[in-house]
Amino acid sequence: MSIFLKIGVWLGVLASVVVALFAIVFALAAGANSTPAQIEGVWRVVWGCALLALFAPVGALSLLKASRLALALIVSLLPIPLMIALVLWQLQ
Repeated sequence: MSIFLKIGVWLGVLASVVVALFAIVFALAAGANSTPAQIEGVWRVVWGCALLALFAPVGALSLLKASRLALALIVSLLPIPLMIALVLWQLQ
């Protein structure tokens, strides 16, 4: 059972990094024809996604090393809906 959780954590880390890259690309594409005030919002979304992509894998792998497998899986997958919500919020 624990091997499946470890694989899930690694796949969750990989998925959150890939989703972060896509979210950053979509946020930058949405800000292509924007006013300077909207560009500031785009940069907030980009930095938010980048920080989530940085801290979530670090936290998940730290919890994986501490043998907290279920919590590591949650931490590795939690940024995905947050990044999607950030990009959708920016597109409004």
